[in-house]
Amino acid sequence: MNILYIIDNRVTGSTRAYVESFNKNRFGNNDDIKIFNLSEMTVNQCTGCFSCWLKTPGECIFKDSMEEIYFEIVKADIMILVSPIKTGFISGKIKTFLDRLIPLLLPYFEIINNEFHHTGRYENYPILGMILERTESTEDTDINTIKKFFERFSLNFHSKVEIFDVLEKEQEVLQNVTGNI
Repeated sequence: MNILYIIDNRVTGSTRAYVESFNKNRFGNNDDIKIFNLSEMTVNQCTGCFSCWLKTPGECIFKDSMEEIYFEIVKADIMILVSPIKTGFISGKIKTFLDRLIPLLLPYFEIINNEFHHTGRYENYPILGMILERTESTEDTDINTIKKFFERFSLNFHSKVEIFDVLEKEQEVLQNVTGNI
């Protein structure tokens, strides 16, 4: 099984230790694990130019770290995002990463659950997971907003959310929000 972790750099050491423990407990000693730390990478913001659909299908005009990540996403069975909660939402680095996934979709539409969504470019997309690091100012409504956003994102990404956990920063214990399926 290919497991891909996308981590925001501001995630604390205790959260990194949790991710390592989570991976070992959930997936065992899996050798096919890739971890990308966005703080060590250049990921430009999407400009909405749609070149990835019209001029260079499937390829972003930016030649940055996303080129390597795109390749790993297509191979992954599971992609888990790890983010601190900042001002009530996922971090800007994680949001920018999600915005840059548009080349993995086609510019055409299909109807899913009576809604228009982009058609997938590939036959399979990874199962999605998110591990959030709660701060002292995080409210339950913030977590619910992020959960709904991530569920909506997964629908457009032709995937499903199977992991959604919140790490309590001050207690360094896991609060399981939706349960690991």
